[in-house]
Amino acid sequence: MAPKAEILDISSDEEDVTIPKKKNYKKPPSENDDLNDDDDCLILDGDPDKPVQVVKNDTGNGSDELLIVAVKGQVACRDYPHPRHLCVNFPFDTSAHEKYCSLCHCYVCDTLAPCAYWGTGTSNYEHCHSTDKKEIWKLARLILKSSKQAKSAHFSESNIPNRLPVAPPSLDPEPTTLTW
Repeated sequence: MAPKAEILDISSDEEDVTIPKKKNYKKPPSENDDLNDDDDCLILDGDPDKPVQVVKNDTGNGSDELLIVAVKGQVACRDYPHPRHLCVNFPFDTSAHEKYCSLCHCYVCDTLAPCAYWGTGTSNYEHCHSTDKKEIWKLARLILKSSKQAKSAHFSESNIPNRLPVAPPSLDPEPTTLTW
C-alpha cells in the first residue's frame, strides 16, 4: 500500500486578506449601438427567397477573371462625366483607347468624346490616348486651355466699347492719333 499523503493547511486568521474587486469599465457609447439593438430584426434590400439568375459568361480563354454580378449605388467614373482614361466601362489599360462611353470626354480638349482630334488609335498623338499620367498630354491640355482663355478674353463683350472714340475736329492737315 502506498503511504497516505499528508496535507498541511497553513493559514493565519490574524491577517486580513483583501480580494480585489472586479472593476466595471463602461464601454464608450458607440454610434452603432442604436443600429444593433435588435439582432432579430433585419431589413433586406431584396427578396432572399427569390432565386438568383445565373448568367453563363464563358470568355473561352479559361481565365478566372472577376465577374461583377451586381452593383449598388453610383460610381463617379461610370455615372458622371469623366476623362476617357478614368472610364470604368472601358478600362484604359485593358481596352482599346478609341472606345468611349456616353459620358467620356477628351482629357486635352475637355469636350465630350470623340473630339476633333480623337482619331482611331493608330497614332500616338491622337487624343484618345491622352491621360494625366504623361507630361506631353498635361502640356497639351495646358496650352489648349490657355489659348482658349486668351481668345475668350480678347473677344469678350466687356472689352468692346459702347461707342468708338471720335477725334475732335481739327484744322491741322496732320492726322490725330487716337488712344483708347
